[in-house]
Order: sequence, then structure tokens, then C-alpha cells
Amino acid sequence: MQNPENKPSTIPYPYIATLEDHLKRNKTLNNVLFNILDKQTNQFSFVMDLFYNSHQKYPKKGKPGKLPIAILESFKDWCKSRNISNLPTKRQKIEALNKVLLFSSANCIKLVCEIFHLEEEKEHVKYVASRLLSEKRFMAGYHLISALNLESEIPLESCVFPLFFLGHDSCVKAYLNKTPHLQSHFIRTLDNLSKNGFVLREFVDSLGIESVKPKGMIIDTKWVLKRFPSLIEYFNINIKDCPNLYHTRVGGAMAYLFRRMYYEESIDYEPWEEMMFDTVKDHLGVQKALLVKLININEFAVAFRFAELFRMNKNDWPDIMKTVPYPGPIFPIVKTNPIPDNYIDYLALRLNRSDVHLVDTPEKLIEAVDDISENYNMVGLDCEWKPSLGIFKEKAALCQLAVWDSVYLFDILALKEYQSKQIWEYLLRKIFYNEEITKLGYGGINDLKVLIETIGYEKESKQDYRSVVDLLAFFKKLKTHYPEISEEIENWHPSLGDDQKGLSQLCKTVLGRPLDKAEQFSNWEKRPLRERQIFYAALDAYCLLMIYEKIYPVLKKHGLDLNKVLQTKQTPFKAQKPKAVVQSKLSNEPLAIKDFKVVVDTTVGGVTKYLRLLGADVVTLNEGDDHMRAVQIAQCERRVIITAGAAYKKLSGYVPPGMCFCVDNLLMAKQQVSQILDYYKVECQDSDIFSRCT
Repeated sequence: MQNPENKPSTIPYPYIATLEDHLKRNKTLNNVLFNILDKQTNQFSFVMDLFYNSHQKYPKKGKPGKLPIAILESFKDWCKSRNISNLPTKRQKIEALNKVLLFSSANCIKLVCEIFHLEEEKEHVKYVASRLLSEKRFMAGYHLISALNLESEIPLESCVFPLFFLGHDSCVKAYLNKTPHLQSHFIRTLDNLSKNGFVLREFVDSLGIESVKPKGMIIDTKWVLKRFPSLIEYFNINIKDCPNLYHTRVGGAMAYLFRRMYYEESIDYEPWEEMMFDTVKDHLGVQKALLVKLININEFAVAFRFAELFRMNKNDWPDIMKTVPYPGPIFPIVKTNPIPDNYIDYLALRLNRSDVHLVDTPEKLIEAVDDISENYNMVGLDCEWKPSLGIFKEKAALCQLAVWDSVYLFDILALKEYQSKQIWEYLLRKIFYNEEITKLGYGGINDLKVLIETIGYEKESKQDYRSVVDLLAFFKKLKTHYPEISEEIENWHPSLGDDQKGLSQLCKTVLGRPLDKAEQFSNWEKRPLRERQIFYAALDAYCLLMIYEKIYPVLKKHGLDLNKVLQTKQTPFKAQKPKAVVQSKLSNEPLAIKDFKVVVDTTVGGVTKYLRLLGADVVTLNEGDDHMRAVQIAQCERRVIITAGAAYKKLSGYVPPGMCFCVDNLLMAKQQVSQILDYYKVECQDSDIFSRCT
């Protein structure tokens, strides 16, 4: 092997053409490049010249072509096979680094650092990285820093903050993942900057990124407040460590709860009081704002009630409150009964109160788990936690498991006090990881995720859950792939114009009554639980069994079950293509007009009359019908969809190729009909005309 200190070889373009041609036919360049390298006298310089010239011949802004990367990857393999990885000199390392930095490619920079062992030139690399950052080449600097893990040795203001303000959040996350000790400092700095626009502007100016700032980006406090909260969640930083953001979120949560109570009237007083108190109890300024809002709508008793709950000094009362006569001793304001007044309007729990069991000790947990695992093969699953409102972390407070004659409410907060890992393992193994027990949920995977994280099993993957059926996903599949069954179920209790959503809407459709969601915004971490909370939690899990009980006969009638629907990847319509249309399309044989079955979308209603006059079997959508109605009809009745414009892109994905036709909107209706008949080779006889008309 020749000494690599010799003079570099000249790189003729035929080399590049040869390599490019080889790469098109093979995944790597090893075969051809190894032979070329073995003939060179200075392989390291040769490869970098080859890399540089291949980049120059096929330049791509911001991205390397396939050839430059393939050259470096192949050279890396060549070095390993020839055992010469320690041969490059310091000068060659510096030259290689200078050449690769001309193109700012993360992959190329990383490969050059590995091949030329640039970690041995750490001080020089740090100098180069600092120079790149000072030249405002932030991405090139970041890639070099990342390749050699220099994050801890570069000031945040030199790299991370410019990357953040330039919108490179993924780079910021990757950088700080390697330096956990800097995460809090970074977040707290952004929180401080979000408080004062002038300070923020000064800080951004000090970074010197004006010349590279993307056009149209407005950097102000709102811009920062909108962007950095996602990083707080990503790095799992307590929002209370960001006092400015925390105060802003608390004020927003107070306003939201106030609107839910007094304008939307979608929450009962007791859960509202619990959540409001827990939200603003540590923020005097927000407490005053709440009292002012209450006085302004003449809720004097509630205002004084909260003043007492907050133990607020009279000197801290807002001025407007001091003008209102004090009503005397304020007792707890109870505006809800254990059973709602309009109970008859909502779905009822089919069990007695004695059938709902609170599980708050290890002994009760083992007893409940044994009962479920030994006697039932299906459970309704749900979890409850305090609403986050942007300020609280989601932690499961209650887990409900419903069987046909009982509901078990697992008090996660009480059970965690025992700090027994064995009871959680017992629950997971006997029920959640037991494939013989079907777990019915509505968004159940997310419930399980929150539960697992709460009890300290974050490393468990969702693949470990056995036989979890998400009814939300099930009904979506049913509507897409079995529209005739979905339509049958929807016709049980039509709910046009109903304001119900989610599981409550599903209960209304399938069972005839919605859920009472007044307790949804409860503080589920407060103990003891109220009777209304217990009733709500039990029904949220038990209604899943009631839904299954109602749809089971329908599924059985059609030869289906839950898993078969969820595993469906294509519609029965795709498996049973309309033979007449398909065969006509594939062959030159004409199709009789009487056998031509279509559904006409609202976008091209003009063709309906002419197709029908000619004798085609035509169904047309009514004005105002959703485009997806055409898909349902096409799948049920094996019809071709006739549509146009943007609707075609949407609808064509739900039917086999050729079963959705896009007409030219620039043509007249008669010309559109001619276009359709020509495409599907439809033949019309004199006897067919008016054959479908009265």
C-alpha cells in the first residue's frame, strides 16, 4: 500500500460517470470503487476530490445527491477492509473537513468525521465549528457539533438559540437531548424572554440572525409563547418552572372554565368549583380577575364563596367587590343533586349502586382481578384523570373495568400509596396482557398509555396489550368498509343536528340516549369521590358493553365480528368488482346501457337526466349531501361514481381503479355523457332510449 502523503490524483469525470452508472444498477459502489481505490497512490485525497467533483457535477441546494454519499459510504467500507483507518495525516483531515463543509450535509459531515477520525483533532474542530457559527452558517455548525458530540462545549447562545429562532426545532431537540443539564436553562431563558417584547428583541438582535431570518417570520412574545411550550412537554419539564407561561396558562384556564359554566352551561357547579379552585388557588392576580367576572354577572354569593375558599385578605379584594354588601356566612353552594333532574334524557346505568365497587386496597384489587379474569372474557375499559387545561400533567386517577353485572373502580391514587409493584404486575398480566379477555374501549390505547405511565411502567410498549378493541376505530372501519351495516345502525336513532360528540354521540346513535357529560370536567384527584362522579365513571365503562350487546346481532347476521372489521384492509366492493364494467373496460366488448350502474355526485348533476334518458341505471345525490354518500352507495350497490374536480381525488381512493370517473367540467352535459360512455365502452340501442322513463 502506497503512502497517502503522496500527491493527490487528478479526478477525471469518466470516473464519476462510471460510478453514477454503477450506482443506478446497484445499491452500493463497493465493487467498482474498491478496484479504483486499490490503484491509487493517495486514497484519502483521491476520495475527497472524487466527492467534491461529484457534488459539483450534480449540485442540489441544501441536500447532497446520492452519489457523493455513496462514495463516502463505500470508502468507509474500503478502509475497514484494508485496515488503514489510522493513515490519514492531520493535513488530510483538515482538507477533508474543509471540503465536506462546503456542502453542509449532515450525512456527509458525519461520514467524514468517522472516516478521518476527526475526534483526534477536537480542538481544531471546535475552532471550525465556532467559525461556522460566527459566519451564520448555523446548520453546518450544528451538523459538525453533532457529529463529534461537542454540544456541552458550545454556548447555547452560539448555536441552540439561533436554531430555535430560525425555526429548526428538530435540531434544537436533538442538541438538547445530548445535554440534559442545559434543557432547564434553555426553557427558563425562553420563558423570561416571553414576558417582555423589548428584552426579546434585544436578545434576538444579539444573536445576529437578521441576515438569515426567514422572510415573514415575526418574532414577538406571542410567537415565543406559541412555540416553546411543545419543548416543555418534549423535555418533560414542569410548567411551574416557567412562571410567565404558567401564569398565562392559568389565566386562560380560568377564562375557559368560566365560559363553560356561565355561557355554555355545559358543566355542573360542584365539578366546576373543584376545578376552578384547584386551577387558580396559587395565583392572586387570577383570583382577583375571577372575582371581578363573578361580580359583573351578579354572582355575588359565588364571588364571596371563592374569596373564602382562597382565604383572601379583604385588603386584596378587587375594588368592585368592596362596593357589594357582604352576604354573611357563606355555606358551600350545592347546585347539583346526586341524580340529575333531567336524568330521563340521558343513558341510565343498568346496575344498582351496590354493583359498583371502589377498589382502593391491594386486597380489593386482587379480589377484583380474580373475579374478572376467572369469570368474564370481555370488559369495558375507561380511565379518568384531572383535565390538564394546559397546566396539569395527565395522570390516571381512576381506572374503570366493567363486566356484565359489576363495575370495578380502581382508585389509582389510593393504590399507589401502597408502593407495591406486584399488584400492578398482577393487574397487567391477568387482564391487560391477557389475550383471552377482550378489552372494549373508546380511545382505549390512550387510556392504557396514561395508566401505564402513571403507575410507573413507561417502558412497556402498546404491543404488549392483548385484545384491546377501540370502538372509535371500529366504527370508522365499519363506516368505510361496510357502509350498509353502518347505515343500518345509524338509522336506529338518527341524530341530525345533535350537539353530542364522541362516546356520548355513539351512545345516542346505538342506544338511543347520550351520556350525561356534566362530570367530565371533574377534579378526579380529589377524595372522596362524589356520588355523581362514581355514577359517571361506572357508566362510562359499562356503556361500552351495552353498545357491543346492541351491535353484536347485526355483526353476526353479516358474518362479522369486532376483530374481522378492524382487520379489514379493503372493502368487500374492492374484492367483488362489478364484472360487467370491469370486463368491458379491460376488453373491447361493449357494455349494454341497461347494465351500466352509476351514482352521480352533486358536482356533475347535469349528466343525470341524459344518462337516465338513454337507459342507464342512475342514482343521484341530493343537494347538500356529503360526497362520501356517493362512496356508500357505490360500495353497497356496486356502482360507478361520476364526479369532477377535487371531489374525484377524495372519492377515487375508496373504490377500485376505474370505478370513479372524473368528467371535464368545461364540457356541456351532453358532451360529458358522451365522454363517460366512450370511456366505459357503453352501447346504447334505440330500444334503450326512454326505457327507464315514465
